[in-house]
Amino acid sequence: MMKSTTILCAGVLLLAAAAPLVADDWSVDWYTIDSGGVIEADDGDTPPQWRLSGTVGQWDATEARAHAAGQWRLTGGFWATRLGEGEGEDDDAIFSDRFETVETVPQSLLNDTGIDWWATGPGGEHFLDKPQPDYPGQDADFGRDALAREGELNKVGGGAAGFDFTKLDDNGDDLPSTAAGWSCVRDNHTGLIWETKVDDDDGDHFRHFEHRYTWYNSTGENDGGHPGREGDTDTCNDTLNGQNCNTENFVSAVNGAELCGASDWRMPSREEMRSIVHYGRSDSPAMDEEYFPNTESVYWSASSLANLPDHAWRWTSSTGGFGGWSKLHQFGSRVRLVRTGK
Repeated sequence: MMKSTTILCAGVLLLAAAAPLVADDWSVDWYTIDSGGVIEADDGDTPPQWRLSGTVGQWDATEARAHAAGQWRLTGGFWATRLGEGEGEDDDAIFSDRFETVETVPQSLLNDTGIDWWATGPGGEHFLDKPQPDYPGQDADFGRDALAREGELNKVGGGAAGFDFTKLDDNGDDLPSTAAGWSCVRDNHTGLIWETKVDDDDGDHFRHFEHRYTWYNSTGENDGGHPGREGDTDTCNDTLNGQNCNTENFVSAVNGAELCGASDWRMPSREEMRSIVHYGRSDSPAMDEEYFPNTESVYWSASSLANLPDHAWRWTSSTGGFGGWSKLHQFGSRVRLVRTGK
């Protein structure tokens, strides 16, 4: 049984579950309070099963609603929360319009940054091949990248620095790192499997690397409060069989084609996209091109901005950074899909 500690905090709420909750003995209540803070499940687990954070609250948003245990996420709004054990009359209620149940996705391990070199500080020399005594404790001193540089990291496949990738054919079978053609890439550390983009001369392939899609989600779930724009057929060269060039239709097309033998492809979250960013590269794109060729400028994530529901996060290949972009932009952005490996 989970032991919940009664704590108050407030804010734009986001919850990320490391594992689905299975007990019924927990609750979340909304209360007004003007203070920031973070609360985590006090159940003896490391890391905790879930986490809430925020800044400002509101009491009378909606009527109270019971909320069953399970993996879930809260998005949007300015709220405060109190966690209780479910024993009191006012426990196990939620006062927000913005909560979503989400499909259980196993928590992935984190990759390292790809930075396996040293620098002499801001504005100084970079890409140095040995530690700098005047600037100790740099990224290059720690983690998988450091182990790979010293030849001490055992990899299943290949990849730059501490990354460990395996190429997959169109059936999802492993290929050698020297393979000249492949359809997907498995990250052997995180377990995520990524779509690779196609470069055909006329752009008639529906996964051509230059095609762009508007951000669109018609389900009403996990959209941050805004469905986005349906788009038109032009930005992907009408390769979706007459359907508009939007992210929802592209996901459907890739699943229909059973890319790499799978039909559970989806848009990646911002953090999932971050997991394959190679921050140690000096040239664009900030990604291992030996496994992810044909990488273009900017890519949508599935993550909406909490304070701007009509915007979503995009990854920029030239810098490896993320920025918000309007879901309503008529030309959209590019997409690289992901799935969770079995």
